[in-house]
Amino acid sequence: MFKRRKIFEAIAILIGTIVGSGIFAIPYVIMKAGLVVGIFYFIFFALVILTIHLLYGEIVLRTSASKRIVGYGETYLGRSGRNLLFISSLVSFFGSILGYLILGSGFLATVFGSTTGNNLLFVFIFWILLSLGIIFDWKRASFLDLLMVIFLIVTVIIIGAFSFTKFQLSHFHFLDWRYFFLPWGVIFYSMSGASAVPELREVLGENKAKLKKVIIWGTLVPIFIYLLFALGVIGATGGQTTADTISGMRQVFGGGLIYLIAIFGFLCVATSYLALSIVLKKIFIFDLKVKPILAILIVCLVPLLLYLLGINNFIQIISFLGLWLGAVEGILILAIYQRAKKNGDRQPEYSLNLPKFVYFLIGILFILGPILNFIFVRL
Repeated sequence: MFKRRKIFEAIAILIGTIVGSGIFAIPYVIMKAGLVVGIFYFIFFALVILTIHLLYGEIVLRTSASKRIVGYGETYLGRSGRNLLFISSLVSFFGSILGYLILGSGFLATVFGSTTGNNLLFVFIFWILLSLGIIFDWKRASFLDLLMVIFLIVTVIIIGAFSFTKFQLSHFHFLDWRYFFLPWGVIFYSMSGASAVPELREVLGENKAKLKKVIIWGTLVPIFIYLLFALGVIGATGGQTTADTISGMRQVFGGGLIYLIAIFGFLCVATSYLALSIVLKKIFIFDLKVKPILAILIVCLVPLLLYLLGINNFIQIISFLGLWLGAVEGILILAIYQRAKKNGDRQPEYSLNLPKFVYFLIGILFILGPILNFIFVRL
């Protein structure tokens, strides 16, 4: 019974890591590109990301010491690998926090009934409230992660349930080649959860043989959640689907329902913003040896300054994180995997042994993604 509970706990951790702010952007990009394109990307990236997660799981199992992605980079690729992954992680942190700032301020504006489209006041309110949490280090990030998962699940259930009450097949179009590459970065970012894989081994303890099963279920379940969520939202809002989902639903549903959704959405995003910010603050203090006051200033001010500098398009930010940082980390995980197979210091509980051309194709995919997106996508 205890072992089974640990398996479910590990699956829940991976699901909670994957399902995040990206879910609110998925309906918009699928609405623009068409249902056929959306389903294609879900299937395509399910295979790619599941492979990456399983490769990373094997890296973890081939290494005795407990590490995270930067530590594996240093162990198998040296200082250059460590530095690249560290920079990538910092940019990913700041980008995700900025995305939460944009989304959270939008939810806050909806809660207070703003219809002007100018959210700057609510950006400052959201930023001030959450900065206090960063300064005073409100509770542990793990507790915040639990709250985030609860709020997110409630939000998704409410939106999904009420969306299907307004569902119309006529709201879907099936293919628009102009936006074929638009969902690439958003869906890739939304499905990625490699950062949780080392933690899964720790949760499973002596039951490491179940890691492969945990990764498969923990990766695939969010895909079904995303797909049902996107179908419900687009089916209800059609061409009025917006980048944050909520403002588009307000035009269709109106009234108290949207306020309720916005409140839960705000709580979900706020806890995520705070959890990531506290982790980032500790990285600056403990890993980079930055003084606590300076670390707080950096973590609090950088996202706000980026927003004020005009980097405030939620879809573009999520797409960037999925395309560029996904490419960096994806290619480096492939490189680490090749080294770990030769130099790992323990026998793994599973080994994929995929044909070499599969690794090559995935690497090419990560390189082509940003290039094709830059050429063809215009928001």
